[in-house]
Amino acid sequence: MVPQILDRNNVGNSQCPSYEQRGVLGVLLDSNIYPNRSAFDHFLIRVMMGGVFKPEMVRQNEDDVVRLAQEEISLRFSVASAMI
Repeated sequence: MVPQILDRNNVGNSQCPSYEQRGVLGVLLDSNIYPNRSAFDHFLIRVMMGGVFKPEMVRQNEDDVVRLAQEEISLRFSVASAMI
């Protein structure tokens, strides 16, 4: 089941302004940007992190990076982490 908050017609992308001091640069719903990249009842989500403002991200272990991505998706799109 896809939560109402992730209705394809009502969901956009989420940028993270630097003043928020979040661990990510932004969260993109690639399945909305590029149609047919995922099944109709699924979403393809890209979490961008690191970059010039957070170069230390490349040294993080994979579990921490995945956890941060899941937290940001949950925060920005009101999705339970069990659905990610």
